[in-house]
Amino acid sequence: MRFPSSRLSAFALLLVAALLVGTAPSAQAQSEQEKTEYYSLFITDYRSDNYKSALRSARWLLKNAPTYPKDDARNYRRVYDSYLGLAESASDQQTKRAYIDSALTIAKRAVPEVKEAGGEVDEFTWVQRRGRAIYENQDLMDNGRRRATKLFRKAYDMKPAEMEPWYLDQIVRGYYSEDAKEKALAFLDELEANRGGEEEVQKLLDKWRPQFFDTPSERVAFLESQLEENPEDSEIMNQLLTLYQQQGMSDKASRLQSRILESNPSPELYRTVASTRLDDDEPQKAFDLYQQMLEMENSEPTAQDYYNMGVAQQQVGQFAKARTYYRRATDVDSGFGSAYMAIGNLYAQAVSNCSGSELTLQDRAVYWLATDYYQKAKANDPSVASTANQNIAEYRGYFPEKSKIFMKGWEAGRSYTIDYGCYSWIGETTTVKNPS
Repeated sequence: MRFPSSRLSAFALLLVAALLVGTAPSAQAQSEQEKTEYYSLFITDYRSDNYKSALRSARWLLKNAPTYPKDDARNYRRVYDSYLGLAESASDQQTKRAYIDSALTIAKRAVPEVKEAGGEVDEFTWVQRRGRAIYENQDLMDNGRRRATKLFRKAYDMKPAEMEPWYLDQIVRGYYSEDAKEKALAFLDELEANRGGEEEVQKLLDKWRPQFFDTPSERVAFLESQLEENPEDSEIMNQLLTLYQQQGMSDKASRLQSRILESNPSPELYRTVASTRLDDDEPQKAFDLYQQMLEMENSEPTAQDYYNMGVAQQQVGQFAKARTYYRRATDVDSGFGSAYMAIGNLYAQAVSNCSGSELTLQDRAVYWLATDYYQKAKANDPSVASTANQNIAEYRGYFPEKSKIFMKGWEAGRSYTIDYGCYSWIGETTTVKNPS
């Protein structure tokens, strides 16, 4: 049930007048004894949930010593909490609404009055509190949902990195309830740019984005219109390029890539275009773009970047260089199992390239080293364990036979270095292994 704002305002003013008459901060100096006495009375009643009595003491405090004793806004917060406590126990809806209005009035006064008194106050926190109180009591408020959304968004704009995911979700939910698609999508895009790396935020993005479009083509059309309005926006370019790729729109993707590279692309855009070139079987172009990305001052290469550079080098036949970049991937992330797998596969491929019509003992010994890397892969990254075990089982079948190991004078567990002939670039040591 909602009440006419004129009646509520009058009723709220009567409550405020009864409990906090004349609460504007006073310039008159008060004795420490008075401050201590009123503060002690206020705290005692507040902690006992005796809110009406607490507010009578608060009247003096907010007028004469609003930031006592710590030069901050804690007295305002306790007064705010007291009004919400009274609202919770109110016997009728009209009284409850009046107490909530009083809490919102205190929340609005806190920032300017604490600042005027020379205390410390965080406006972000108070704006967020006002939004939360309205949200939780929106059934009593005119346009309560919209007002809460507006305050949550105001708080986000103050400190976008500090707002908790619950509030972010409420902002999008508010836009959704208003059917404000463009506002919602613009906010989601901004959120992805600022905090897309956070797991909870990414879940929120994945949950909401599909709600605003019936088909991927609608999202493409929306981003294209956004790019027309903001032709230099690298984030829009990146999202649009990804969508073009996902929808198989190769011609549009190619044109956008050219446009990106002719502009002043960000590291993220270089990364996206390079990945596309790799998928399009253009490994050298992909590698060159990754190199350009690495040379940028604000570049922060990931394990995946280095891994892709390794793939590109492997595809152009530069095995030693490929291994260098796979190793860099594991330097960045020791749990990046795909890079260990790639080195093992690299050595297995080397055998195919170097061996003749029949595998020699020296060829077969390279598989020892390959399986070392498959073991490292599954030890560091359980997600690749199944594939690693399959490769180990396959290549164990190519190990030198026991009898030939014996005839060669090798002993299981003894060190063996792969640094000969076609394999000289490997230069790594493994151990002699029995076939089973």
